[in-house]
Parts: sequence; structure tokens; C-alpha cells
Amino acid sequence: MSQGCWTMADIARRRQGRRSAWASLYAGGSPMAQMMTHSADSLVTDSAAAGSAWGIGVHINNGSICMHGGKAYEPILMTAQKHGLATGVVSTARITHATPASFYANVESRNDEETIAGQLLDRGVDLMLGGGSRFFSDELLAKHGDVVVVRDARGLASKSGTDGRLLGLFNSSHMSYEADRPESEPDLKTMSMTALENLAARDQGFVLQIESGRVDHGGHANDASANLFDQLAFDDAVEAVTNWARLRGDTLVIVTTDHGTGGPELTLYMDEGNEAFERLLGAKGTATAVAMEAGRGEDRVERMVRGFREKFGIELSDEEHGYLRTVLVQERRGAAFSGLDREGCVIGGVLANHWGVGWVSGNHTAEMVQATAIGPGRELLRPLMDNVDFYRVMMEALGLRAVS
Repeated sequence: MSQGCWTMADIARRRQGRRSAWASLYAGGSPMAQMMTHSADSLVTDSAAAGSAWGIGVHINNGSICMHGGKAYEPILMTAQKHGLATGVVSTARITHATPASFYANVESRNDEETIAGQLLDRGVDLMLGGGSRFFSDELLAKHGDVVVVRDARGLASKSGTDGRLLGLFNSSHMSYEADRPESEPDLKTMSMTALENLAARDQGFVLQIESGRVDHGGHANDASANLFDQLAFDDAVEAVTNWARLRGDTLVIVTTDHGTGGPELTLYMDEGNEAFERLLGAKGTATAVAMEAGRGEDRVERMVRGFREKFGIELSDEEHGYLRTVLVQERRGAAFSGLDREGCVIGGVLANHWGVGWVSGNHTAEMVQATAIGPGRELLRPLMDNVDFYRVMMEALGLRAVS
């Protein structure tokens, strides 16, 4: 989540007459920290190295999960489990994806998601909610008869009070963007509260990672609708989780992100900018979905243009239409900067004229990111922190000695 995404979400909330839940934490006196995000071998981290910085407290190379120099480090959920704590991961991405995996897995390559799925079940994580069903074969699930599997929102609601191991698989790949989400998929707030109720009922303490993973994907795609509405869904989850934690008084909640993506910023002035943002708030779906529905072929841009009109109320100019045809159909280079020379970035650049959101690239960024916390241990946050420091914050709050 880039700073611009945070800002857009807060502006959207203020237009509803309130502040974002994250901003409200600051207003209520929660600490404000800036976090450095680099990995061992790159100024710009990937999610595997960034998540592992939290999960093991070590800077590792991009692409690996909780492994460095041939050594496997013990992820924090496994340490917590050894000390009798319950464990869980929740994500709108695949639960075998880099960020959730960084709390429980050890692999040289983040792309080895079949191995990651096996480790998730073999290592006894108690609660697992997200996408990625394609990596959980019938054969794998048959080896773990203690795991209850649900595959839609209704199934999750029926199991919210279970005290057994719970695996929710709501999409074969990543879950849908919030703006495109079907009712069959639970939203992040629902998954988060189900996880809290399930893990808290065990009366043994717990460690839980909750990720709004598709915010990142919206940034990669330069899709302002996907990026913003998934951030707002995360904000709903933050509000619910922090309210729950306040009532208990015994739970540390850290709210942060592992890196920025895309560098989105509102960047049009005066009425033009105000009207563009209102147009974005009224979007009925994502640009990614429109592009996918347009398919391929000579007339794909014409289908895309109709989709923008129907879902976003956007009328492209002849110049914009022609530019899309040149890049997407005739496959000519779309941008001088290689970080923007991909389909989603080309579409995002055109829609920037109508939504007012400009982009730096389709990659991650090296920017520092925000963090805050409530509950016992919040005082451990400092104004400037390295990402590996958050592993030690969590371990100290748990009363455990850092392994790495």
C-alpha cells in the first residue's frame, strides 16, 4: 500500500463524514511510525522478502520465504505454536502467496506454492482463510482429516464458532477485487472477525496475520478502482478488529503494510480533480475486469471503451481510443519507462485522465510506509523503524525470545 492509496482512502471516508479507521487511530493517540522496506539484495523489496522480515526478523533476498544463505529460519507462527499459542492467516490473495506464507513457510522460491500449501497444513496452522484452492488437491486434504474445509461465504458463516482447524478456500486463485466481489466470497472484515472469534475461543492466546493482499495487485495493475476499494475494505477490517481489541484490552494489533506498490497519487487540480475523484468513487467494478471481459481480437478496444462507459461513466476521447488501439492491438511500445510499459499501466494511464490518479510504475516502490498499533506493546513502536524490527516487537509482546 503506497502513501497515495492511504490518502485516497482517507479522503473517501471524509467525503462520507468521517475519517478512515487508520487515521482515527492516529487521532486517538496511537503511535505513528515510518517503516523502511528494503530487502537484503534490493532497494525495492518483493513481498516474500518483506513478509519474511516480519516473520523471522531477518533481511533476506527477494523471492525467498524465511530462508537465506541456505538456512531456514523459524517463522513466527511456528514459534508461537511451540509455546502453546493458536495461529492463523487471513488474506484476500492466495493463502499460499508470499505475505501470508512468510509467517509459516520455508521455501527457496515463493513460486513453489504446492510445497507452501503442504507446509501450511503439515505445520498445524489453526485457521486459514483466503484464495488458492488450486494448490490444495483432494489428496493433500485427505491427509489432514482434522481440517474443516469451507468454500463460500455461507459455509464460513456456518463454521464461525468452530474450535477445530478451519480452512476457507474461496477462489481457485486470488479472491476477487472488492469492487468485483460476488456474494459467494466473504469480505475481509467478515473473514477477520471470524478468525478472531475462532482463535480467541481457544483461550490460549494467538498470533494472526490479516492481509488485504489485493490492494497490492490493484497497484501493480495501475487500477485505481481496485486499489482504492480494496483499501477501503481493509479499513473496514481495521475498524472492526481494533474495536474488538479495545473491548478485550489484552491484544496487540499492528496496522501496517509491507511495501508500496505503483505509487498512486491524486494529481488533478480544482474542479477537474474533484470531479475525477467523485467519478472514481462511483465506479461499478474494476478496470481489470473490464479489460478481461473485453477479451482479445481486433475489436477488444471497442469493447473496452463500452465497458468504461457502462461501469465508470467514462467517455474516452478519440485520441485516447487511438492510443489504446496502437498499444493493445498493434502492440507498439506504450511508454518510454519500462516500469509502465505493460497493459494495465497503459490502461491506467488513460483512466488517469478521468479518475485523477497518476502512477509511478507497475512495480513495488522503495518508499517508507506507515505503521501504528493499539494494545499492550504499542509503546514498542518508534518513529522510524526497519521492517525487521516488527518481528522483535511481536516477539516481545508475546513474552518470547527472538529466535533470529
